[in-house]
Amino acid sequence: MKRKGMLYALAIIALDVIAVVSVIKANIDPTEKEYKLAIEQGKKYESQELCDKAIDEYYKACKLIDSEDLRIKIADLYEKGYENGEYSTLNGRNNVLASVIRDYPKNADCYDTLISYYDGIADYSNCAVYIKQAKENEVSTKTIEDCYEKIRRMYSTTNVPYDSIESFGTCMQAKRHMSMEVEERDSKGNVIYEDNGFGDKSPKTKTKEYTEFTYLYDNGTISDTISAIDMSPLASVVTEDGGYYVYFCKNYGNDLITMDKSDEVYSGMVVGGSRNGYVGEKNEYESCGPFSSGFIVLKNTKTGKYELFDKTGKSVTSEPYDFLGCFSNDLIYAEKGGKKIIMDNNAETVFDNIDDVILKHGERCSISDRMFVKFSGDSKYTLVNSKERTKMDFQCDDADLFLDSAAAFKKDGKWGFVRNDGLVVIDPEYEEARSFSNGFAAVKKNGKWGFINKSQEMIIEPIFEDVMYFSSNGSVYVRTAEDGWVNIKLFYVG
Repeated sequence: MKRKGMLYALAIIALDVIAVVSVIKANIDPTEKEYKLAIEQGKKYESQELCDKAIDEYYKACKLIDSEDLRIKIADLYEKGYENGEYSTLNGRNNVLASVIRDYPKNADCYDTLISYYDGIADYSNCAVYIKQAKENEVSTKTIEDCYEKIRRMYSTTNVPYDSIESFGTCMQAKRHMSMEVEERDSKGNVIYEDNGFGDKSPKTKTKEYTEFTYLYDNGTISDTISAIDMSPLASVVTEDGGYYVYFCKNYGNDLITMDKSDEVYSGMVVGGSRNGYVGEKNEYESCGPFSSGFIVLKNTKTGKYELFDKTGKSVTSEPYDFLGCFSNDLIYAEKGGKKIIMDNNAETVFDNIDDVILKHGERCSISDRMFVKFSGDSKYTLVNSKERTKMDFQCDDADLFLDSAAAFKKDGKWGFVRNDGLVVIDPEYEEARSFSNGFAAVKKNGKWGFINKSQEMIIEPIFEDVMYFSSNGSVYVRTAEDGWVNIKLFYVG
């Protein structure tokens, strides 16, 4: 009887276990079930070296439960598929590794693989992308550092040369001399025909010389291009609140061509002609630089005098000046009646008794609160704090404007660099120099221009005839002996 009872109890326990197992199976997360199924199927295809099918299954699993290891497996299969001919490129692998870096930014192997690949095909722009990400995420390997040392001095060059470039602050005007064949016309505008020697007549043509104007933003990009065959010179360049506007007048102001970077176009900004407030006969006024602090400086071509106009086209000058710079940092350099002063946009004098002030970049005084002024009776330029309206101790023979961390200055025939507090950071040793801009400064050695960084390393060797200033994206316009002005861009900036 006891034996039967024990068997009965064991049977009950067995049934309970079966019931519990059934309940557990019934309650397994369907996502996990599908994930395991996809993994098993992926392994099966992988063992058969069917990479494409294995990748499809692992992608299914990844969508259910993502992991760094699973993505790496997919990348490895793309590479294997490339090796056995299933794929013609490694784009699939590279895309997966890029996604790993995005979501798991400490994976050093992924950086190494991608950097090695792009270095091997000379795609240094992509090398720079992943080197920068690695450094931002404090990942360092020999591959990363070797490639960094290789490309940080390398650059690409545009294939569009210009004859000249003139700076208007942060906007530049580039020119190219061009020629084209045009149909000859008589005084009534009719096409002139001539015998082409085959019994037929064809339009008579002549070579037309013209200038092509291109407007360049400070980051190296091109705004637009105009072929100025029958146009007047540049009417106005406007830089206000980050917008650049370029105006041309045709037929003495009867027709207006406007190029703008944004959708907003100010009214009343035509220089010359009789349109929107600026009244002038046959380009009576010419622009002397960009709009800044709400004003533009115009020169009367008949009198040679300078006036200030506001955005509505109204002159706000009580009497014309002998000379006006351009407003920058709400300051402007002015000459009137033999006196030279620096005044603010309320016409209040900030510094007087001036012999000279460093004026560059479209006649701008400065774009910071530091400038170099030669006061009456001094033989040297003095560094001044225009914000506090004080003179500083530092003096030099010549200088450039403050654009970045340090300005170029000249002393005893050589050029060096000084901070805005008057501390010399690089002793004078160069034939000529331009101020630091976005981390780089142009220096001249043995008659050629190159660029140094803040550690005084020669990032770009001195090989150029002339140079502009670096923009924030690592591009700069340089003049070569062979091609004229071209834009170069560093692959790595940082």
